[in-house]
Amino acid sequence: MLYLRRKPGSAAMSFTSLQPLSNIRDRALAFTVAAVLLFIVCWSWAAEVAPSEQSLKAGDKITHINGKPVSGLDSVRIGAALEEKAKPRTLTVERTVGDSVQTLEFTVTDEGLLSFIGEDRPRHQAAASAETKPQVEAHLADGGTMHVDLLDQQLELRTPYGKLLIPVKDIVRIQCAARLSAKEEAAIPKLIQQLGAEDFQLREDATRELAAMGPKAYAYLQIAMTSAVPEVVRRARGLIQTLKETHSDEKLHVFSKDVIHTQDSKIAGRLTAETLKVRTKQFGELSLKLADLRELRRGELPSDLPTDAPPAPANMTGHNDKAGQTVIFKVTGGQLNSATVWGTDVYTLDTSVALAAVHAGIVKPGESKVVRIMILGQTDGFVGTTRNGVTSNNYGSYPGAFKFVK
Repeated sequence: MLYLRRKPGSAAMSFTSLQPLSNIRDRALAFTVAAVLLFIVCWSWAAEVAPSEQSLKAGDKITHINGKPVSGLDSVRIGAALEEKAKPRTLTVERTVGDSVQTLEFTVTDEGLLSFIGEDRPRHQAAASAETKPQVEAHLADGGTMHVDLLDQQLELRTPYGKLLIPVKDIVRIQCAARLSAKEEAAIPKLIQQLGAEDFQLREDATRELAAMGPKAYAYLQIAMTSAVPEVVRRARGLIQTLKETHSDEKLHVFSKDVIHTQDSKIAGRLTAETLKVRTKQFGELSLKLADLRELRRGELPSDLPTDAPPAPANMTGHNDKAGQTVIFKVTGGQLNSATVWGTDVYTLDTSVALAAVHAGIVKPGESKVVRIMILGQTDGFVGTTRNGVTSNNYGSYPGAFKFVK
């Protein structure tokens, strides 16, 4: 049997089979050494199987965050969530060790995760990100917002006058048109028609399906408000009201064409690409689908509105002969509950302009701004809502209306 023994006159320890440890000092020293060795072995094992936030290394591949796969657009959405919410994250990574791949899972804070992605990723990736700072604000169709670099050198825009190649460096804003699938484009008009079907169940099914499509159906429902079939108008009005109560103005304002703004021009057409190449701080280079993008914005757009516009009238009844025209006024937001408002986004001509501007989110009470106002003809079905502290009212048909043009 082997025993651990200290040699006389030496601090060194050695194994021997000649004598047992016979004194208390030798035994105490042996136990101390054994405890230290056991601690080192256990610490090494724990570090390997249960890495801490500090154990993240360059080359680790993030595969899941909170159980969600990190790939393609999912990573863009997760990146947007990281920008907006500060919560601990369950992180799953793959680490290559020799010829094998280890899967590691642990909890990190957003600060730790972003520090790893921003500072500890491979050197060439960090250098590439350092060349340009994210300057483009991307607004996603699902409501998320994040900052990205556009990596495309130019974008091709198809217009009625031919195709244009626009340098990305000149673009300050892109407003993306709604992109419906071929199936949706064929289904929505048919469902609108079924709102007036003789079969009650068919009307109910069409109403439910249009509601499930959400903002995608909004523009079609507005057109349906001009239908000669009363039941179509009634159901379309109800769906529009529901959409306005459950979605923001921004999500409901859908463009029929892509609009590209530069410092000195605005061009409408259709982008031929299906995706944009972007770089994010969180996940490096990605492909961002235009179908999932609402707007890209870089800095402030130059205003072409005059600074000396006349003050807006109390209401627009004096402009009822200008249907289809746009007028420019300086509007000062009215005080809450100081006047009456009928409608949402589209208002009756006798609505208070000052308070409608507050309701529409154009200005705050007491704030002044030069705006464009479009005069509309006879309009049916004004829907009342509560926005920005202002409650508007429902109204049926009115001989004229107006809306703010953003």
